[in-house]
Amino acid sequence: MNKNIYIFWTGSNKISQNRLNNIEQLKKQTCLNIIFITPDNLGEYILKTEPLHESYQYLSAVHKADYLRTYFMNFYGGGYSDIKKTRGNWIESFKLLYDSDKYINGYPELKPSDIAYKPLRKKWNKLIGNCAYICKKETPLTKEWYNEMIKLLDSKEVARRPLECFLYSVVSNDEHINKHSELLDNARSMGFNVPNYEKVVKGLDGVKKYIHYWDKNRHNLPFEIDGIVIKVNSCLLYTSDAADE
Repeated sequence: MNKNIYIFWTGSNKISQNRLNNIEQLKKQTCLNIIFITPDNLGEYILKTEPLHESYQYLSAVHKADYLRTYFMNFYGGGYSDIKKTRGNWIESFKLLYDSDKYINGYPELKPSDIAYKPLRKKWNKLIGNCAYICKKETPLTKEWYNEMIKLLDSKEVARRPLECFLYSVVSNDEHINKHSELLDNARSMGFNVPNYEKVVKGLDGVKKYIHYWDKNRHNLPFEIDGIVIKVNSCLLYTSDAADE
């Protein structure tokens, strides 16, 4: 039985103190061994018989983490957690899984709107949450999960999918542009596909109203989302820590 819990940081930016505090809290609360995977030690865990897909290097940091959780749950099993605060220890959850004929153990979803993928919303009460779970390795579930992910990365498969590219962030050394919203406007003027759903607000009340609006209206969007990104508009204040908090 693998009683390790794997967490991932795939970016090149420095991890924030808030995330580091969450890692320490995970160690204390779960009462299990936490293995922190970063670009520096990832190679130690990649199997020679199952190298990373050639397109892994082109994935965003978020999608790299999605890839790795699938990889580790299939080939290693054990626990996975986002780098967030957790409640209680996981020892009993591991025991429940390994004493059963089940493949995975996790927390339940709370409501249909929590499911980003629309075809599955009708079955929301049969799904587990995606932020933390425990898997037995190389089960029919994890094998299909892993194989479907690899299939999605196949160039021929991707070419058949009706994909669109949306631009949400721009990096610039132009000292005359000091607001994130101005960078997006410039990108629009250059012909990039930038959605018109962002809004500049002042204070936490404005942020809360924006979140509340899209919590009710996100299902009217022409694409699926599973959350909202809040960014500091000032480029001078926009650091890795600010973005991560």
